[in-house]
Amino acid sequence: MSKIKNLLSKIFKRKPNETATPHQTSATQASEAGIDSPKTSIANDRHIELPQGSRAVTDKIDSYNDLFVRTINPSFKDGNPALGSHFKSTFDTFCVAAAAGWYPKQKVQHYLCLAKDIGIARFKQRLVEPDRPFLTPLDGDLVELCGSETCDYTDSNTWLNTYYCALLMRDIEAINSLAQVTPEIFAQATIPSDGFDLAFVALLKGIFQQDSDIVYLLRTALISEVDGTPEREKLANHLLEPLLPVIRCIFTPDADAEFNEKMQEAVQMHKQYWKDDKSAPEGWIALPLTALAALAKARNGWQLDFETDYIPQWLVDGDFS
Repeated sequence: MSKIKNLLSKIFKRKPNETATPHQTSATQASEAGIDSPKTSIANDRHIELPQGSRAVTDKIDSYNDLFVRTINPSFKDGNPALGSHFKSTFDTFCVAAAAGWYPKQKVQHYLCLAKDIGIARFKQRLVEPDRPFLTPLDGDLVELCGSETCDYTDSNTWLNTYYCALLMRDIEAINSLAQVTPEIFAQATIPSDGFDLAFVALLKGIFQQDSDIVYLLRTALISEVDGTPEREKLANHLLEPLLPVIRCIFTPDADAEFNEKMQEAVQMHKQYWKDDKSAPEGWIALPLTALAALAKARNGWQLDFETDYIPQWLVDGDFS
């Protein structure tokens, strides 16, 4: 992963003792983050046009709602849901509804919370012994499921998307559940993880672990290798690597201006990656950046000084009303 390695000195241009772990860094006041400054718009263009009532949105959401009533919700009650495929369809529906900009916020929140719940339940199935029952929240109820040896949708990408959903829902219990997922589970997943995947997951776990060393975890991610095809390296370089300086800024005092700079750069990388796949709902919203913007606001009082359709501000604010 030569690109990431070459950026090591650039990302860590601040002295190590200027970057603190979560329990050491003091918050920057919102007034110091320039929240009253006029925002600039950098990315009002989307992959596709999504006017109110767009069939690109309504068809996907109507199809999911029908699937939920006929298949997903009944499977929760049966205790034997196909959680992996349910996570994918629910997550995609959330991305579509959030990107539309006109869909009811409370309904979008329902998809977001449901995707989080299903993702957590899927990893819990792998954390407990096969066929051992456990309780987990699903769509507002506590549902009894059983452990499973199946390995689909237990890869690091599913973990990351579940983590971002939990972060936007401000669900620390869900984040703590995800922290229990081990590298061994990722190694057995249908889609294997490489060294960079594991280092990046460890970094996100460390954000909410009091004794973690964020500098060490960032450095480890920066020097970890991406194994696989050029497509895999393209994904890492465009969608994961740009998140590292953003995270470093969040845990660096008085770095709100640089945080906004790195966020804008990351939005552009997101757009570049997804420009040739306009049908992928995951590309319609920059979920990792939206989650990190929410973290920066909650932790430091920082606001974005730009507007982009890829980062819905109401999700950053947690405004579901």
